[in-house]
Amino acid sequence: MRKDRVAEWILQLVCARERAESTVGDLVETAATRGEVWFWASVWRTAASLFWQGLTSDPREILRLAFRGFLLNLSLLAVFFLGFAAPGTTMHRILSFFSFIVSYICHLEVGCWVARRAPGRELQACMATIFLPMAVGTYLLLAFALDTNEPQGSAMFDVMLNQIPCLLGAILVRKRATS
Repeated sequence: MRKDRVAEWILQLVCARERAESTVGDLVETAATRGEVWFWASVWRTAASLFWQGLTSDPREILRLAFRGFLLNLSLLAVFFLGFAAPGTTMHRILSFFSFIVSYICHLEVGCWVARRAPGRELQACMATIFLPMAVGTYLLLAFALDTNEPQGSAMFDVMLNQIPCLLGAILVRKRATS
């Protein structure tokens, strides 16, 4: 892949295809005199700026979607793990082995659900949906686990790792919408 295609793909996550192509074209022209490092720094700065613009254009709607996505995720996981896998059953033993797969599928579905409800701002809505449980998880860790001697870094890493499928769901919906 050429660098302009990768840069266009990155920018298409947060803006329309035509705007991404135009912006990358301008950056490629200027990069001839400024260099490769400047080009990629500019691509990431532009993506961050466009991301922030989409996030702050209607913050109430983004927060509402994030909260609904958070509740949907909790509901899906609760229904699946509590409803279909009562402790002591064969299904519980099977699901405990495949729980990470079920968790990832639930997160992916939530990411797609939230992204479909935020056209043009799919990535922003899913990132808000990702950070809401991380903020709640951080609060709970700080509030209830500080008196233990156990390291909490791995728990936060698990929370972050579990949210990757939500982001993938947003990217899938965004790619379908722009193609």
